[in-house]
Amino acid sequence: MTKQLSKTNPLYNKITGLPNRILFDERIKLMLARARRSGIQFAVLSLSINEYEHYLQSFGEEIAHKVLHTSAQHLAKNLRDEDTLSHWRAGEFTIIISDLSQLDDISSIIQKLHSPFQLPFAIDAHFLSITLSIGVAFFPFHGNDTHTLLENASKALETAQESKENIYCRYHTNTDQPLLKRSTLHDDLINAILNKELHLHYQPQINLSDGSLVAMEAFIRWYHPTKGLILADQFIPLALDNGLASAIGTWVIREACRQIAQWNAIFKKSIRIAVNISLQQFTQSDLFTIIDTATKEYDICPKYLEIELTESILASESKEIKRTLNNLQGLGTQLSVDDVKTGYTSLWYLKQYRINKLKIDQSYVINMLNDIEDAARVYTIIRIAKSLRLKSIAKGVEHHQILELLSQHGCAEAQGNLLAHPMSAYRATFYIHSKI
Repeated sequence: MTKQLSKTNPLYNKITGLPNRILFDERIKLMLARARRSGIQFAVLSLSINEYEHYLQSFGEEIAHKVLHTSAQHLAKNLRDEDTLSHWRAGEFTIIISDLSQLDDISSIIQKLHSPFQLPFAIDAHFLSITLSIGVAFFPFHGNDTHTLLENASKALETAQESKENIYCRYHTNTDQPLLKRSTLHDDLINAILNKELHLHYQPQINLSDGSLVAMEAFIRWYHPTKGLILADQFIPLALDNGLASAIGTWVIREACRQIAQWNAIFKKSIRIAVNISLQQFTQSDLFTIIDTATKEYDICPKYLEIELTESILASESKEIKRTLNNLQGLGTQLSVDDVKTGYTSLWYLKQYRINKLKIDQSYVINMLNDIEDAARVYTIIRIAKSLRLKSIAKGVEHHQILELLSQHGCAEAQGNLLAHPMSAYRATFYIHSKI
């Protein structure tokens, strides 16, 4: 069914040869009738090629259509004959996964769908990276008719796309309620650490003068066994309330050091990793000892671990925080200030410590084209960094025009989805290989 791609039948899409929306509607009606009759479970997936619009604008229709056709072929090869893959619109597909004995089976199925996309595709003279975002809804739990299932799968896709990653999300029925209850968070997070449910994804930071890789910023993700992907902004605030941020922060530091050592062994070159440290970790743990122990255990030079500080940490009057910062500087750890805002940052704070980099607040960067004041703030931070002989880096870069403005005004580095999405360690390894 899905593997017999057709380009002539009017019920099939001309570009990909896959069933179109009309044929998909027929297939899902048959699936619903069979499921209601026999009591089986099935899943509806809403899938998006994240880079489709970018390649359409950059290379034109011919390349974009080849991206769709190649993606369709790889998706079809990794589905069963009884499943249905449909080309929905533009860079979006829908899939019916039939006869699920257990809902958790969807994880291995989606892993197979992702597998061919781990490496760039050779299309004409281009090597193009293609990533997927996937939303999942289950019959009968998330709907018992076509409209509801598709709508809820689309909502789950939107959540996946907001994470800007190569991941999938399951639809949650109580969308207006917190994803995790505070009463269960403590045990769940402890189990997450013990059961290796936490993972780091990495987003490249790029030198704007020559396009070289400067560092990777680490982002924590939680793949919960029953709730699926949980983004950091959904569980870190609760972890802070429950006093677990220090334990998670320690895991992040150790995992980053382990990854630096692994990449060093692969490339014979150290790759710097930047990690964000919360105020709670500064006050509730011996941060210096944690970093010193981890760098020694994995035999890496501390300068390849970059600690991102908030302005509140930098401005703190706590003697312990000041002592920790001074000790980290003595160790050689790189220090950067995250989400710099011109109204709060004091030159005195920046000169007091040997800061290496200022990270411009993402909200300013995103609004540069539409807000003159935000653009002026970005340029001011770049000038401050230059005057103090610091590096400046712009976060959240998603438009070529913004990238050009940053380069023109002397911003040293940038990161954002225009340059590269956050990616798994496995995918980041191939990315690094392409840059060195």
